[in-house]
Amino acid sequence: MSFIREEKNGNAIFHMKGAMTVYEAVSIRDAFIEGLEAFNGVILDLKKVTKLDIPGIQLIVSAKKTAEKRKKAFTVSGFSDSVAETVFRTGFEQYAIFEKDNQI
Repeated sequence: MSFIREEKNGNAIFHMKGAMTVYEAVSIRDAFIEGLEAFNGVILDLKKVTKLDIPGIQLIVSAKKTAEKRKKAFTVSGFSDSVAETVFRTGFEQYAIFEKDNQI
């Protein structure tokens, strides 16, 4: 997993690339926390994520809940077919954060 973080309109945008799995969870979590502390919100671009597992999904949902508690924005802007398939297969499509029409 690699990602590029940029700032836009006071938000941290994370352009994620590669696998977003349990093996990368700690470094991703730390980056999300840092983004929520330093910026008005976090935007995830998941269009180049090639693999996502349940811990990766749980990390995204947890980050969304943490952002809400801190009164910060947290959105997903676009995602790959691999992400969409995993979200659907695991039943997480119920979370509005995974709506396909979100775009940066």
